[in-house]
Amino acid sequence: MRSHIDDKNFFAIKYENDKGDHRFMRTLKSRVDGYFAGNRISRYATGLILFKAILILGVFLTCYLLLISGRFSPAADLLLGVICGLCTVMIVMNIGHDAAHNALFRNKKLNKISCLAFELAGMSHYLWKLNHNIIHHPYPNVSPIDSEINQGMPFIRLSPFFPKNKIQRYQHFYAPFLYLLFTFNLTLVRDFQDMGILSKRNSQKVVRHFPLHRYLFLFASKLFYIGYAVVVPMLVLPVVWWKVLPGFFFVHAMMSIFELSIQFPLHANDRATVMEVEASGIIHKRWEEQVLENTTDYMPQSRIANFITGGINTHTVHHFFPGICHVHYIPLTKILADTAREFGLGYQCYPMVKGLVSHFRRIKQLAIAP
Repeated sequence: MRSHIDDKNFFAIKYENDKGDHRFMRTLKSRVDGYFAGNRISRYATGLILFKAILILGVFLTCYLLLISGRFSPAADLLLGVICGLCTVMIVMNIGHDAAHNALFRNKKLNKISCLAFELAGMSHYLWKLNHNIIHHPYPNVSPIDSEINQGMPFIRLSPFFPKNKIQRYQHFYAPFLYLLFTFNLTLVRDFQDMGILSKRNSQKVVRHFPLHRYLFLFASKLFYIGYAVVVPMLVLPVVWWKVLPGFFFVHAMMSIFELSIQFPLHANDRATVMEVEASGIIHKRWEEQVLENTTDYMPQSRIANFITGGINTHTVHHFFPGICHVHYIPLTKILADTAREFGLGYQCYPMVKGLVSHFRRIKQLAIAP
């Protein structure tokens, strides 16, 4: 049981190529290409994205200015803070995510600028791209590589291939409380671990030595986030400064519930078939099978869900075509589901609530299992 793959072996990992049969992928790509050609539309963002960006950023800025005006009660300020926090999650999911895949604009410079949505939420877009694009996307639920599996270690065991410590026998009891700190961990802990400033025992890394400008930008972005989210409210609100901190943690708890409710049904559920990389560097499964078996959609035809989550509710097609903007995922998901059934492959789609329940069943299974 390994906690990570040696750097020199990471890029040599390969999926099993059974008989070289690529008919499913060729057919799927052909039909997706046909959809865009037949409808004479671009794979990139539409005007809806601009509308969403203006709307969400407008709500964020309005609520933030009202918050720091000091004209409202503490309860009203807390509500405004929660709305600001939820807006940052939405702007990351709707703008930053697509931009990180160069799926928002044809112009890569515009995508790079749009990636700063992560910094608005207190995260590093550079480190997020390393974890998400290079580690998670090619290897969903592949142990010990996938950052979605090992990011909770050593407190939450999400892979049956990881050894279980004594406290993890009770993870189905404490996980809901620990999850309230999820976004706090993302913003103020995980980035420093990924850059080696803080230690992390179990972590797959693509880069282990960063140039100086990466450290400088990381610290500058964190100071910017702490400045507007904590320091400014401490200075301008008519309350004792330390009372701002409980509000900050409460906002992050609400952000965590919002974000994890969207993400939990996707990969970490009791239907997942986590694979382990062999010592030879071979994953004994085809890539498309691993994606289909370990990705679950919910409400795939809902335009409201697509609008709120940035297409994360149709996450399967995103794994196959990350370079396509999420506004196109609803019709593309139907193409994917139909093509998968035609080739005898499973496409998983369950109600959102069922996916959430399935996640906690998975947590309990891994707590009880050896």
